[in-house]
Amino acid sequence: MKDTRVRTYSAYIASVITCALLVIVSLPSPARTALADLPPRFTPTPTSAPPAQPAPQSALAGAWVQLRAQFPQAWQWKRSHWQELWTVVQWQDDKGAWRNVEGWQGSLDEVVTDEGGTVVGHKTWWLDEGLLGKGPFRWVVYRSQAGALLATSGPFELPASTGTTATIE
Repeated sequence: MKDTRVRTYSAYIASVITCALLVIVSLPSPARTALADLPPRFTPTPTSAPPAQPAPQSALAGAWVQLRAQFPQAWQWKRSHWQELWTVVQWQDDKGAWRNVEGWQGSLDEVVTDEGGTVVGHKTWWLDEGLLGKGPFRWVVYRSQAGALLATSGPFELPASTGTTATIE
């Protein structure tokens, strides 16, 4: 009788352990729970560099305006890094005052050296077709976001047709 009780008790313990293991295995892992609890992530859309090919007419209609800032050969790159330079597009109001365009401000996109050794910085902005042909605008380049004025372009008009780029020197 004692032997039967031990076998019954052993079978009972084995069943409890098996059930406990099944419950543990069926619980979600912390890694899966952590992934499910993450907030949605924002995926930025590039707005400053033109695509390699103009967009087809059926896509978003608009154009680009690009600053090409040429630097002197003697530019002090160690004292003024190109990533710190700040560009602003301004528009001229009906009273002749220049106003910053809030969305068109930022550092240069890149600086390249051409075959002749000339150093040129680029900044490109996309514009919606509702802005085509508007103006006058101008570029202003500062040493930093709150720094001294370095250069101002002449007045220019935005491109008049979609898929084009107005390059301002």
